[in-house]
Amino acid sequence: LIFAECVLQYLEPETSSRALRAFSDHFSRATFASYDQTIICDSEDDDDDCFGMYMKRSLALRGAPLKGFIQHKTPRQLQQRMCENGFWSSPSCMLVDVAFHQLTKQLQLQS
Repeated sequence: LIFAECVLQYLEPETSSRALRAFSDHFSRATFASYDQTIICDSEDDDDDCFGMYMKRSLALRGAPLKGFIQHKTPRQLQQRMCENGFWSSPSCMLVDVAFHQLTKQLQLQS
């Protein structure tokens, strides 16, 4: 399991792509979980949502700009990024609350 919590969006896109490629080259079988900022809409043409705009501005003012956010801000763009860097032919992207509810349901079924 490779877990990246709020890492990829803070790096320059080229740097994070090299890191992803290194992981995919080194591990023939792995699960990569990334907990990074994204906007909920799935259209590259839509403007950022209000929260996303506030978040980007706030982080930039604190000296922590989201360098990778412009190129990889939607779930579809994040999935494409994983494919381009050697991870699986069909990665999935899921909101945290959806993942939590699915995991909770699976655990309840097991007990």
